[in-house]
Amino acid sequence: MAQPSSDPMADPMAEPLSGRTLLELDENESGQVLRRACAARSAAVVCCGEPAVQIAARCMILTERTIDLSSGAASPELSGVPCTVRFSPERDRFLFDSSITKVEPADGGYTLRLLRPENVFVSQRRRFWRAATVESSVVRLADRAGTYQIDAAVLNVSPDGFACRVERADAERFSVGDRLDAGLALAGDGTPIGAVVTVRAITEGGDPGRFIVGVQFHAATLATEERDRLARHTQATREAV
Repeated sequence: MAQPSSDPMADPMAEPLSGRTLLELDENESGQVLRRACAARSAAVVCCGEPAVQIAARCMILTERTIDLSSGAASPELSGVPCTVRFSPERDRFLFDSSITKVEPADGGYTLRLLRPENVFVSQRRRFWRAATVESSVVRLADRAGTYQIDAAVLNVSPDGFACRVERADAERFSVGDRLDAGLALAGDGTPIGAVVTVRAITEGGDPGRFIVGVQFHAATLATEERDRLARHTQATREAV
């Protein structure tokens, strides 16, 4: 699937994508995000047409094949037009490509019916200071097919991601863009944090035969409580230095 276009939007909720990273969620994660957006009637911006038209809308109804948005300003002429939708049900910004199949008058405005996307992208950037961790902080990384798993020392962490040190043989298993399951155990923090992560960087670690792997969390796989735990850990470490 091609990544959505990065043209800036007029709505302040939809910042330009320059300097941000687009991560593609899998089908299950995408469904969770879309259901939350419709349940919360999340604000959205629909960008479509040439020249580009930007329409303020709200996520309303999700079915197996379509997603309905409500808008106070639309036109039946938009039926059949490809579009990119940006929305923010929580603190993260999401977007997907689709096509408008129908525009109908409804309650003084319009209902835009779109094809349900197979995948949703989350737009992220490193928004947090990364806190160094003590030596007893570890992470277990496993490929999603379940063919291998490794344990690695965690070097730093933030609510966006973390870096860990691995041996050369383990680093050779990874490629930038790989999606992994992670179980992150921070020293003194009790229950491990489980999440899906994407490998963003693999660099030599200074020690012979060791590499540093930097990963980014998939927002949809981190519970709010777990993200808050990461934020508290980061802030507490920052205040201690």
